Amino acid sequence: MNLPSLAATAFMTLSAPMPFTLGPAVIPAKGSRHSRESGNPVSWAAGARKVSGIAFRPDDPAGELRSGSELAASFETLKSSPGASNPLQGESVFCSRFEQVTPSVATIPAQPRDVLKCTVALSLWYPLMNGDVTVQGFPVKINQGFEENVEPGNERRLAFGGHVEVAGDLWVASADLYRMVIEEDEGIQGGEVGTSTDQAILDLCLSRRIGQWSLSEKRETVVELLGGARWNGLQIDLDLKAPGLSGDRDADEEWWDLLIGARARIDLTERFHLIARGDVGGFGLGASSDSTWQLFGELDYNFGRWTAGLGYRALSIDYDHGSGANALVYDVVIHGPVAGLGYRF
Repeated sequence: MNLPSLAATAFMTLSAPMPFTLGPAVIPAKGSRHSRESGNPVSWAAGARKVSGIAFRPDDPAGELRSGSELAASFETLKSSPGASNPLQGESVFCSRFEQVTPSVATIPAQPRDVLKCTVALSLWYPLMNGDVTVQGFPVKINQGFEENVEPGNERRLAFGGHVEVAGDLWVASADLYRMVIEEDEGIQGGEVGTSTDQAILDLCLSRRIGQWSLSEKRETVVELLGGARWNGLQIDLDLKAPGLSGDRDADEEWWDLLIGARARIDLTERFHLIARGDVGGFGLGASSDSTWQLFGELDYNFGRWTAGLGYRALSIDYDHGSGANALVYDVVIHGPVAGLGYRF
């Protein structure tokens, strides 16, 4: 045993009431240096007292400190597996302090607790509708496109939406609300029918992070599984203007759909991010939709606490209720571009 090792052994023996031992050798004390080359790799003894506030760094005094958390799992393993070696075994390290020794070189600051983050956002959705609608037994086919917005009799108002999100380390609770009014005139044999759709949609979801991959120091990919419910409030009015079909037919319905899905965020750069979400639901449970699905993609740009985004949303709803003259069928896909602005607290 060389002179520094003897000095370290004497120091620990005198200063620590329960020395950390490995065979005949004593675990290095504050200020000692041990390496594979010197024949004294850093190791821990099974059954030793719990160690706290440990920092390691290379022999170079300017080297970066090794977090004490690197040794926590190793210590627990050693208590149940005598003879296990430290992950830092074989490295030339400087032992800054042990539990029994007053710290002198470095201390490990307490890790901050997770803080809830809140995001609120406002968005605009330009909705287009395609599908089949039946009100009080009268069927109408709706097939809208971007170019139809300028035709007389067709009015498409922007759908206004709001988003609130509270995020922790693993869990995220969110709420999304949209309100849209879509009006269109469709020609039928001998006349026309005016369709007015007023719909509100509320999504309530809880998601949990299941994967996180670092792409670089400031870029990562996060994947979450989500579950929740979607409320639909629907008012449809048909204005019939044809021989033998004059008059109004209307329906007023609301229902809930259970949802399951996933959400992902991909950091393209420190400021640009891709957001993707998909969900399915309904499943014909009770008075819910036979099926519903949603796909959403957005490119976000962060500047300070603000986020601006442009994307596209598609929502499919297949709902029916009643029969005969009281039948309501709402089998549509609502889709269109989305723009939003959010603020993080």
